[in-house]
Amino acid sequence: MNKRELFNEEREIPGRQKVVCRSNVPVLTPHAGLNPRSKHVLSLTASLAELRAGCEPERQVIKANSQNGVTMYIDKSLNAVVDMDVEDWVTEIEFNSDVEMSDSNKKFPNVEKLIIGPAVDEININNETFSGVKYVDSKNTHYVSGRYLVYASSYRVILENVFSPDENDVIDMSGINKIASYAFHGCKCTNLINLKTTFTWPDIEESAFAGSAFEAQTFVNGVKMVNYIVIDIDKDADKVVLPDTMAQQAIFLQDIDLGVVKEMVIHNPNSISNLQYNSNLPEKLTLEIDYYIRPEDILMLPQTKTKKAKCIRKLSIKSPHYVEIDGIIYTKDMHRLIVGSAGLKHVEIPEGVEKITDFAFYNSEIESVKLPDSIKKIGDEAFSNCHNLKEVNLGNGVKQLGNYVFSWDENLTKIELPPSLQEVGAYSFYKSNIKSITLNEGLSNIIQGAFAGTYIEKVYIPGSVKKICDEAFSTCHNLKEINFGDGVQQLGNYVFSWNEKLTKIELPPSLQEVGGYAFYKSNIKSITLNEGLSNIVQGAFVGTHIEKLYIPGSVKHIGKGAISENTKEIIMPVFLEDILQGIRRTEKINHFDHTSHIVRLQCGDKYAYLPRYVDISKFADLTKTVTDFFTDFCEERPELWKYAEDTIDKEDLAMLEYYDFNAKEAKEYLKRNAKIFALRLIQNKDEERLAKLLKMNIASNQLLKLLLEEAGETMPTARAYILEMLGNTKTNKSFSI
Repeated sequence: MNKRELFNEEREIPGRQKVVCRSNVPVLTPHAGLNPRSKHVLSLTASLAELRAGCEPERQVIKANSQNGVTMYIDKSLNAVVDMDVEDWVTEIEFNSDVEMSDSNKKFPNVEKLIIGPAVDEININNETFSGVKYVDSKNTHYVSGRYLVYASSYRVILENVFSPDENDVIDMSGINKIASYAFHGCKCTNLINLKTTFTWPDIEESAFAGSAFEAQTFVNGVKMVNYIVIDIDKDADKVVLPDTMAQQAIFLQDIDLGVVKEMVIHNPNSISNLQYNSNLPEKLTLEIDYYIRPEDILMLPQTKTKKAKCIRKLSIKSPHYVEIDGIIYTKDMHRLIVGSAGLKHVEIPEGVEKITDFAFYNSEIESVKLPDSIKKIGDEAFSNCHNLKEVNLGNGVKQLGNYVFSWDENLTKIELPPSLQEVGAYSFYKSNIKSITLNEGLSNIIQGAFAGTYIEKVYIPGSVKKICDEAFSTCHNLKEINFGDGVQQLGNYVFSWNEKLTKIELPPSLQEVGGYAFYKSNIKSITLNEGLSNIVQGAFVGTHIEKLYIPGSVKHIGKGAISENTKEIIMPVFLEDILQGIRRTEKINHFDHTSHIVRLQCGDKYAYLPRYVDISKFADLTKTVTDFFTDFCEERPELWKYAEDTIDKEDLAMLEYYDFNAKEAKEYLKRNAKIFALRLIQNKDEERLAKLLKMNIASNQLLKLLLEEAGETMPTARAYILEMLGNTKTNKSFSI
């Protein structure tokens, strides 16, 4: 990429300042036509910095007479012609170095031909200086031979100068895909042909038509046009009508302010939808068309948003296929609502309308809406981002709410869903401020995230609902109470996750499946599972505070890690082998997280203590051992402490098995590890279990003396027992805590 391309998109470069050169040639004088794309801008900017600092810039301008009748002044620091003198009889000029004369006030009207040598990188001149040029002969890879000065890069063909064609001449724009600033300055001709139909606003630099006959023309219907390019707007007009068509949209110059327009009439929706982001928008927009366009093309009009304007507040249409009533556009048969004006406050939709299109009132200023009973479906995001919406009356006919339909409506605090409603779409009320909601019988499906992120405090799920999908009530931080009608069969993944105020829940007898992480990070301490439940999915109760869990005999599958990390006791009427994978924890052991490392499992009249952290290499053996025990395949009670993954869990489990089952191997293990175990109990100030350990009579006198010293005065009961064992007291041998 050459230097010219690097500056191709530069804007708003200040005009030049006069620079005093050692040769006393006044090279640079103020001129509005400075080409902001010039590579010489860097050098000029540096000079300005020197001037501001009080320094006279070093400039060496030399005089060159490379052609009879032509004297050129070349600034060696720029390596560019910055001034020239031309005799009146000269009709051709050849440039063999860059030219930087867009600021020149000199005129050479007799020059009809410019020759551009191969070494030239860029030429910046104004039309008035060479007003008589009829042809450019380029021997250069950057410039194109022809009627105008045209620069060509790998992806741009830029019209830089049209010079000054006659008023009745024709300007041929064939091949041009960009127009430079001041390209038409001083031009009296207004006849353009072959203008590319795919021009957009970035293709036309600011002031491209400044000082031309185009700019001087009178307004027609409130606009000045160059073919389909709007170059000026009548700020005093009550109505501005664009001459755009179905085949050709209008485009606007970058500096046109549409914010002054009271009403704009367009005939192609793309004329307004492709505005520059820094543009303003008219107060009212009317689309007049006699051809069919898709509803989606109408829908985008009120949602047009720029840096300076949030929306077009009033929208109207004149079409054989659509009708506008009170700022709302419907299909001609009035069965479908397409879009509402963004500035509407209170909306009442007439009877007969059956569907509201996706995004119909998206991001509008609507405050209340009342729907007729004829409405059957509300499309996706139809009322999303309506930050002022406070009141919604859904009527008695709506069957389906689309996805995100009332999402991000911060002022919507309550809503009653009608008995006709069958489905609530994904994230329908996400991040709204709903605190109260009524779900009626007839609702059958609550889609993913339907009420996620709301402020609902209490909800009743009617029996007609068969499935509550993933995340349906996730992150409802105020949700305290959930009641189910008998009918729900499936809870999705994360369905009640991150509900910190939810402490208890009773699941209905109809429920067959609890999804993965269904209650993750909720604060549930008590949960009721009824007969009928058959599937508890992986992670179902992880993240809860359930300490005791009853699993009904109807359960046929328990997924990996399904049981809460805080659960200490599980009761099952019938043993299910899956319970082993349900309680097993696979994360790194942390003895400071105050969670359960051992579970008491009771099946019928049998119970056992199971380690939750088990090395995968031993897990299959543990599963078989426990299964054999609970299914009466093996009458001998197994000792399960040996399957625990780390020493602490082994010690804790061995003590339980010794006291409850008189496990001999457990006692021997504890005897070998008595010192480590006892010191840990002292460190944790676990006096009760320390006393139990001492009662096993596995500690030597030497260890007892050590423990007496370590226990100090903080564990008086254990200390007294140690003293008794050492024979220093007369305490009853049946001492207990």
